[in-house]
Amino acid sequence: DSILILKQLKNSFLEQHENQMKKVYVVEHPLLNKPSDALDVVDQGKMTFIYAGSFYKTIRNPEYMLNLFNESLDDLDGILSLYSFGNCNEIIYKHTSRNERIINHGKVPTEEVYEELHKNNFLVAVGNNDNKQVPSKIFEYLSYGKPIIYFYSNSQDANLDVLKKYRLAFCIEQRNSCIDGNLSELIRFCKKNINEHIMFEEVA
Repeated sequence: DSILILKQLKNSFLEQHENQMKKVYVVEHPLLNKPSDALDVVDQGKMTFIYAGSFYKTIRNPEYMLNLFNESLDDLDGILSLYSFGNCNEIIYKHTSRNERIINHGKVPTEEVYEELHKNNFLVAVGNNDNKQVPSKIFEYLSYGKPIIYFYSNSQDANLDVLKKYRLAFCIEQRNSCIDGNLSELIRFCKKNINEHIMFEEVA
């Protein structure tokens, strides 16, 4: 038997499973699947952002991300749409109830999420607090060729190595001491890259 791991996980795997290293083959990211070309960004007259995935208070908390968008959406004339599930409904409601630019759609069918990923300008992701994995969500986002805004807590986050090779990625460290700087950088990134796109062949 063989074990295939991403190179970002090699050191972590070695620490825990040194006796298995003879079976290990280090590989690059998996092949990307090209999304359907049937749908394009829909001009809604506003800058549009989408988060699709789960939130959990102790693993992937949305508070920092929502705080930053709460402060930036007016300036950007933007809308943040959440297609999410998990145990953070109270946190999400706190923001949606005071800012009509943040909309929670809850959990919807996968096909609907794919349609919305096509329609929106920016794709938003939040990393795990202890992120030694590169979730398939990141590769799914890469396949769309759109600007990605990624919030991370751990400087060892394995996604950072992947995203630094993607020229339309903006990675935001979730530190309260950096919130003013992150806010201005987020606004600058969005205004600069609203119409940018990377062809699938370049990403793959």
